[in-house]
Amino acid sequence: MRKPGEVKARISGSQSSSSSAESAKSGEDRRVFPRVEMQLEARLVGENGESGKADLLNLSRGGVALRIDVENGLHVFPEGQIKPGKAVGLRFDLATSGRAPAMVQAIGRVVWSQRVPGELFVIGIEFTAFHGDSRSCVEQYLFECMRID
Repeated sequence: MRKPGEVKARISGSQSSSSSAESAKSGEDRRVFPRVEMQLEARLVGENGESGKADLLNLSRGGVALRIDVENGLHVFPEGQIKPGKAVGLRFDLATSGRAPAMVQAIGRVVWSQRVPGELFVIGIEFTAFHGDSRSCVEQYLFECMRID
């Protein structure tokens, strides 16, 4: 069993950026930053103050992809609608260099969303702000993952 913040990660590539919303509609992958694929629990906090559970699927310097289910996370979004541009708070734990996990706290905006089978949604969130040293924690974690790979 993994400790909180300890994840098994895999690097995926990046491509040049255009509009993320256009990319999602066209099915193109226009990532700016390389992603580290992972399975990690995260918490979302919506503009309405509601909080919910999500699974963090990948992480980059620019944002995350999350999987949320209708029962545990959709209520974070007003009227259960995940629309591009909506602000959302995000918290998750990351461990770097054998240190105790640090809580990453960030604010982001929904860039894209896609419904997938099983009452699930996968959403892309672009970071817009970090709390405390959360940005450096993310950057350190990504650096270590890429150095290992």
